[in-house]
Amino acid sequence: DLNVQNSYVKRLELLFTGGTRNVLNTPAIRDVQYSAGSTESLKSFHGYSKVISAKSSLTTLPFVSRFNLGNGMFFKKGGVTTFNHKWYNIGMQDYLPTWRWWIENGNKQVPTDPIQCDFTFDDAWFGGSCLKIHGATVKSDIHLFKTKFVVKASDEFSITYKVNSGTDPKMKLMVSKEGAESTFSSLALPITEGTGQWKTQTFKVGKLGGAGTIACIGLSVENTDANYEVLLGELSLMSSTDKTLVPVTPVIRENGAIALRRTYNGVDAKIVFDCPFTGTRTDTDCPIYNDEVGAWYFEIYVKQAGKPETLVTTTTSWAAYVVDAPLSNPNDLSYQIGVRAVSPNGKTGSEIVWSKTLSNDVITPIETLTINKSIIKPNEEFVFGFEDPTHVVADFEILNSRTGAKVFSKNGVQKITLSLPDVDCYDVKVTYGGKTTITRGLIQITPIETGALPKINTMVADKTQVNTGEATNLTYTADKGEGTVSQSL
Repeated sequence: DLNVQNSYVKRLELLFTGGTRNVLNTPAIRDVQYSAGSTESLKSFHGYSKVISAKSSLTTLPFVSRFNLGNGMFFKKGGVTTFNHKWYNIGMQDYLPTWRWWIENGNKQVPTDPIQCDFTFDDAWFGGSCLKIHGATVKSDIHLFKTKFVVKASDEFSITYKVNSGTDPKMKLMVSKEGAESTFSSLALPITEGTGQWKTQTFKVGKLGGAGTIACIGLSVENTDANYEVLLGELSLMSSTDKTLVPVTPVIRENGAIALRRTYNGVDAKIVFDCPFTGTRTDTDCPIYNDEVGAWYFEIYVKQAGKPETLVTTTTSWAAYVVDAPLSNPNDLSYQIGVRAVSPNGKTGSEIVWSKTLSNDVITPIETLTINKSIIKPNEEFVFGFEDPTHVVADFEILNSRTGAKVFSKNGVQKITLSLPDVDCYDVKVTYGGKTTITRGLIQITPIETGALPKINTMVADKTQVNTGEATNLTYTADKGEGTVSQSL
């Protein structure tokens, strides 16, 4: 999934910006045929930016971007994972940089060592992605957003970032004004409290050129090494009034919360809601839009009695379908689904409105088989069986994938602990309730020579009691697992 998504993002940048991924030095226009499905082909493409001038719809405040692409392998809020499940909702994609990319050395020239800019799904401040700025450069100015924001000196920028290569971001927020687009005012971002910790810093517009019309918002990076990495989680600009916006509280429709599939640790559910509109309309057939009820998007929650609520997704629609929303108590078949409106500043919101209690009469078993080790060697013990601890017991057979010979069997269990002596691939045959399934090649026993998972067998300290700050020595014995594809501890 990630390889496909990363490839898509890269090809999109090559298609629109050009093969260099920098609008300042795009490849020459050539009379040849390019393939949008080939990364190699697009590396020599001149890009749409060669013939199209950048325009922007960013004209009104508040402005907020979390560099969220609208999908991910987890969902985060405030840098904390609230739902560890892949998701997709293009309606939640943020405003993304106007240019992908525009990087110069401060003198309108392409740096000999330009900084690298990429979206990453490895972390996020909100949603499932953020912007990663990394690599070595003497100086790189990154033009991010073309805008036309009319601002006052009291308006405020906010930037949330994380340094993964120390604590000094070596970065400045830079802003230019309309009529002097190439002249930037800048302020340095302060060091963070620790490596890998999110930090939010605010700046008054008065310290970045003052009132006027902002034409461009960007970043300047200087004197970084090859290990440099900073994640940009949020960039915003808003007035003091924008900070206090409050949206209308949603109302869940009658029978608008629907219980669907339930497993031992999660639930699929649907919620449909409305937002009361108190304004006037000349056209009564026209739909009500989010900005008319003071909402940017809606947070969707689930909870069980006695347990804290869990944010599982967000949507700009007035309905949501949630898959595998986590429930921590498998013995409680009841739960609620809730919705909260969030204002255009991305922070203030309504209270959470909860549905009536929902329940499922039947728990659907998860049939997935899992193994507790990614690499297994001959005669090495491992555990495999049903992922679902509530699954009924079954009869298991292990068959050699090449010969079909049965090498192991055990009846009436959920999980099995065993070892296999021979290097080979093995199928797993599962029978219960009159139904039989075979998973081909589930178990793979690989040669010792290719490397194994390292394992510490014993560890001994030379002291059984130590005082604070006192040194102690540890000795250990281990199977290093060295080989062509070994993994270190």
